[in-house]
Amino acid sequence: MGITINVADDANVELDDVDITIYGDSIAFSVDGEITDVPSDVLNEFAGNKLTPVEITFERNS
Repeated sequence: MGITINVADDANVELDDVDITIYGDSIAFSVDGEITDVPSDVLNEFAGNKLTPVEITFERNS
């Protein structure tokens, strides 16, 4: 089962450290941050479970 936190509508995200580097045909990245103001129903679904991020989106800066 997947649960999506829409940070535009449902919560706030604060990224403390983001590092993205391209090596040949690979993209290496690290992210350190915190998601706050998560709705209680979402937190209840997450409680006691191991969580795995399933989507990462990169956008090119113009």
